[in-house]
This record gives sequence, C-alpha cells and structure tokens, in this order.
Amino acid sequence: MHLPVYLRTTQPQASRSNASRGNGYSGSTYSISLEDSDAHKWLTLYVFSRSPNPTFLPCFYQDDKITGCIDFDVLQSESIKSITIEVSRVT
Repeated sequence: MHLPVYLRTTQPQASRSNASRGNGYSGSTYSISLEDSDAHKWLTLYVFSRSPNPTFLPCFYQDDKITGCIDFDVLQSESIKSITIEVSRVT
C-alpha cells in the first residue's frame, strides 16, 4: 500500500514542468478553487498532469502517479475533521 505524497508550497507555477518533479514527463499544473460568498478562494487544489496547458482538464496515462497539493486560506480558525479527494475517470 502506497500513501499519497503531500507537498507544502506557497504557490505552484503552472509553467513548471513535471519532469522537474521527477515524474519523467512534462506537462502542467491544473488548479481549481472553492470560494466563499465574497469570492475569497479558501481552498485550491493543484494537480500535476500530462496536459500541455493548465486550462485543460488534467490528463493521465495508465500507471501514472497522481500528485498535487491543497492550499487552504481560511479567514478564521476552523476545525478540519477530514479531507476526502475522489479520483474518477472520464472516457
């Protein structure tokens, strides 16, 4: 059983290559955020992908490791009980 890799970063750059992360391939960093009613991005998910453009959906091939990170920016103290991320495929 392999545990996922968690990265701590301030702001991943979309132009960075996945090859520099040791994945052996180039690509982009896809990001998607959750916002509150004031348009404050309180959670951002970054996923490193084979997609050539960060505006495209992430792309993976069989046996690729899916890696990324989550950035929290909460305005007040919060108690987080759990985080669940589900990966599903689209054909």
